[in-house]
Amino acid sequence: LLEEKYENTINRLHIESNSSDIELRESEDNQIHVLVYGSHKEIAESKVENQTLTISKKGKYLCFGFCMFKEEIIVYVPKEIKSNLDIKTISGDIKIAPNIIGNVDLKTTSGDIKTNEVLDAKIKTTSGNISLGKINKGEITTTSGDIKINKVEKGINAVSVSGEILLSSLKIEENATLKTTSGDIKVNEITDVYIETSTLSGDVQISNNNRYANYTLTIKTTSGDIEVR
Repeated sequence: LLEEKYENTINRLHIESNSSDIELRESEDNQIHVLVYGSHKEIAESKVENQTLTISKKGKYLCFGFCMFKEEIIVYVPKEIKSNLDIKTISGDIKIAPNIIGNVDLKTTSGDIKTNEVLDAKIKTTSGNISLGKINKGEITTTSGDIKINKVEKGINAVSVSGEILLSSLKIEENATLKTTSGDIKVNEITDVYIETSTLSGDVQISNNNRYANYTLTIKTTSGDIEVR
């Protein structure tokens, strides 16, 4: 559908699609390469204005069973680019390669979201899992799916209606919240904080809790266990 190349002069990347997997990969040069695959019944466009690269693919193309067209947007960007990333797709996965670092606003209605390292994050999926490497701080929401994060360095508010929240390492410098309606919440490693917990049906295990800490981590689950090591 589309193949374009741009100079690396952008500070914001905006991608919007009705039905596509979206992937950001590392470029082998210092330029940005845009590849869009899909049905010829759809309309794909890309342009740069005011240091913003906008990519859109929209249409009414639907696929049932065997599909001849792969619905995909691939953007190759220079290593360690630091831009604001605004990516939205109705039906599709979002994947961001390592060393592509920036503030992100990611949203998919039906699909998984996966990144390696970002700064401030606003991430939402209605039906899908969210898997993050390292974030500075974030607002993370999924209606049906798990939230897994390796490392949080400043703050987080995470909500899963039906799914688990699993954090390997959590450091907060502001009040934070973890909440799930149906699912376990587990934090493997945490800095000195005061932890408030609430569960209607589940066990609570807290290894260390400092009532006089500067910041509070609120953990709530309606049906699920809470474990903080």
